[in-house]
Amino acid sequence: MSHANSVTPFGICAKFGITGSGILLLLCSLLLPADSGLAAASGSAAKKTMSPGDIERARSYFTDTEMTTHEGKKVRFYSDTLDNRTVVVNIMYTNCEGACPMLTQKLSIVSRELGDLFGNQVHFVSVTNDAERDTPEALAEFARKQKVNLDGWTFLTGPKADIDGVIKKIGLYSPQFQQHTAMFLIGNTRTGHWQKIPPHLPPEAVAVKLKELAAEG
Repeated sequence: MSHANSVTPFGICAKFGITGSGILLLLCSLLLPADSGLAAASGSAAKKTMSPGDIERARSYFTDTEMTTHEGKKVRFYSDTLDNRTVVVNIMYTNCEGACPMLTQKLSIVSRELGDLFGNQVHFVSVTNDAERDTPEALAEFARKQKVNLDGWTFLTGPKADIDGVIKKIGLYSPQFQQHTAMFLIGNTRTGHWQKIPPHLPPEAVAVKLKELAAEG
């Protein structure tokens, strides 16, 4: 499993432009290499409330791909799992015997650190990158074994092509599922403020970052 930043094509900035609102600037900054020549969004831009147009552009970018939860429910990726929330998105697969259970346990600690924010303002989304084997039943069993709090946590699967498309959009794709990035993508979809954070941060530090994002609006 790689800890390196996964990078999406330059097309995201060409599609959105780099002179728009905070989310567009942040997505360019977040998903492109550091030497791309693009300036990061300012703090004030990042905390700006998203306009209806911004929300639709975000929905179009992240996609509303239909996915299936660990409960077997059909959901739309942006509208049902990201929109109007502060979120953590990570990639995992249930047959992983090393990093995936470890990072899931770390996120479980984060969920407890968040207190009442978890499941209300802050939600976790775990997307399998082994969609051919990870059925909803397999995801539910993984969650049960890891003893996660499913009140604020959704595990997602679906057809491989659809899942690969979503993972590419969030910048966490690797052709070899065993080598997927362990980075966490965190963001507030109400303000368009997104960050990638490394998995080695202590759970308390991740919780602090999420509380700060949630407090933006």
